[in-house]
Amino acid sequence: MSKIHFETKLYKINDWTILRLPQTASGELPSRGMIMVSGSLNNVSFKALLEPDGIYAPGQKPSHWFRPDKKLLEEARAAAGDTIQVSLEPTKEWIEPEVPEDLKNDLTTSP
Repeated sequence: MSKIHFETKLYKINDWTILRLPQTASGELPSRGMIMVSGSLNNVSFKALLEPDGIYAPGQKPSHWFRPDKKLLEEARAAAGDTIQVSLEPTKEWIEPEVPEDLKNDLTTSP
């Protein structure tokens, strides 16, 4: 699958900054469900899990979204309200979750 290129605006929802894919870009993805992607935001590389937005109302088309972390936003010099350049493509490589130290300890010591 070729890369998907688009321009979009970053949105603020409470304390979160959200990147919502335009419906046309979301429509190019191979799945309406969660999907891993690699790409760039203002030419800064990232990997992310895109989630469906759950909009399935009459006359509306569903899309995908993700929450860029603070480091990515800083490196891309982007903030809520900014219009950004995005390029992404689906990947089969899933991000390894960060497990808190106390949970790691509990898991290793639990029978």
